[in-house]
Amino acid sequence: MPDTDPDRMPKLEPNFSPYSTVVDRFDLGYGILPKQGIGVRQIWVLIIGLAFSFLVVATSCKPQKPQVLESDRPEIYKDTTEKAPERKPKPPKRGVYYGIKTRKAYTKVVKNKKRTFELFHVLAKPQDPSPYNLTHLHWFHKQKRKIFIGPIPEKDAKFAKILHGPYRRTFDGKTVEEGIYYMGAKHGRWENYGATTDQILNDKIKWYKGFPKESDITYYDVEQTQFKEVTPVVDGERHGEYYFFNSQGQVLIYGKYEYNRKIGIWLEYWEGTKKKTIKTKTQYPESSFVPQFEGYVMQRMDAKGNVIYDKASEEAKEKARIAAEKKAAEDKAVMDRLNPPKPTPSPK
Repeated sequence: MPDTDPDRMPKLEPNFSPYSTVVDRFDLGYGILPKQGIGVRQIWVLIIGLAFSFLVVATSCKPQKPQVLESDRPEIYKDTTEKAPERKPKPPKRGVYYGIKTRKAYTKVVKNKKRTFELFHVLAKPQDPSPYNLTHLHWFHKQKRKIFIGPIPEKDAKFAKILHGPYRRTFDGKTVEEGIYYMGAKHGRWENYGATTDQILNDKIKWYKGFPKESDITYYDVEQTQFKEVTPVVDGERHGEYYFFNSQGQVLIYGKYEYNRKIGIWLEYWEGTKKKTIKTKTQYPESSFVPQFEGYVMQRMDAKGNVIYDKASEEAKEKARIAAEKKAAEDKAVMDRLNPPKPTPSPK
């Protein structure tokens, strides 16, 4: 039976209104829920409702992607042919430089308890050197354990190994020179360092098969394998050794430049002879700093090497002739004083 005792029935508050919130309606003075103002609850409900409405409107206004029918899709043809697998580049072979196989070698010199090492590579198989670099050919003597520069003598041919590949020289554990050789000739960048703790770079120069890289080189062939003329150029100036070859690689003219001036003795050779025979020797100043010096021909030889003109001997002959004539004149003057001529008698 429901409780109808009026004393136990809840009493309505005087401010009760049918417009009260649900919370206020169920509170009914029991004090179960905290009493809040009517305006605050309505404001929160309004805010939540507006946010929900805005979300619905934004979702409905979002552009949708157009539907594409299967018939409207373009046909895509895939290449089903099998592709060859990409080959990875092979790593460079050890000891192979410029396509030529080499072997390691070294020299060792001990002086005053300080060691000098030369670490380099030589050709694994003997090959003929280039005729254009015979004067500056670098080769290693296996028996003497030493590097030589110049043509290989016939007696040392079986012990000679031409340098080819990286080169490094150390003194007391410090690198003082390093570079690379190409068939016995300096090639690429070469550097020289001081034998100090700081390892200061003293000099550097770039070479091309034995000649300074900046040199003016002309060729006989289109493939640029037969040298014709090599004019050395370093830092924009003619400086170094000059060569003129024939089509067979024989040197016809050799000389030196120093700061755009010819210096020393220039040689011209006969062409077509079995031995290297000098044709003409021309003298230029010993240094580019000597002023007002004109070159002159020192000697001329025939194809057999016989001297046909020697300036020194000609000058000596000329001096001897002048000295003889001078002495003859002095002797005549003395004789004239000792034997004065007799006066001629006057005619009667």
